[in-house]
Amino acid sequence: MVKFLLEWDVKPEYRKEAAKAVAEFKQPKDLKIIFPAHNCVASNRGLSIVEVDDIKVIQEMFAPMLDFVNINVTPVIPVFLESD
Repeated sequence: MVKFLLEWDVKPEYRKEAAKAVAEFKQPKDLKIIFPAHNCVASNRGLSIVEVDDIKVIQEMFAPMLDFVNINVTPVIPVFLESD
C-alpha cells in the first residue's frame, strides 16, 4: 500500500455545494485513513493522509467534488529507512 497526502481547497463560490458533497461522502472500503481529515480554521483548505493500493480509489472518491474543490494528491515517500 502507498501513502498519499491529500490536500484540498474549496472554491469560495461553491461552499454550499462542497458542504453538500462532503455530507454525502462515503469512505471507500479500499482506503485506509492514516491521518483523518483536518480542515484549517478560518480557511477553505484541508488535508488528510491515506493509504491505498490503487490511486483510482482516490480519484473515484473525489470525483463528486471536483467541480467545487481543487485537490492535490502527493505520494508520501519515506526519507529515512527504519533500521533494526
